[in-house]
Amino acid sequence: MSERDRPVMGSGNVYRDFGFPDPEGMLAKAGVTSDLLGSMVRQSLTNELAAEVIGITPNDLSRIACGHFEDRTLDELTGYLRALEAEEAA
Repeated sequence: MSERDRPVMGSGNVYRDFGFPDPEGMLAKAGVTSDLLGSMVRQSLTNELAAEVIGITPNDLSRIACGHFEDRTLDELTGYLRALEAEEAA
């Protein structure tokens, strides 16, 4: 087995392992995004309906769902999750 093919133990934070700036922040955003998507699934919300509830475009929500949330703050993502949870409780 060549050196290149050997498995490497990760740090537990994929964002750190791949050299992202602010890996802890990115991991936190990923967790909130996962919760956001889980809420959408539990409520059987389409991308369009969920985007309307949280006040962003469906395209922006799709980008977030695909992991492109580096331009969003943790507070923004948490606010989106709270909006969906409020809808779920209603």
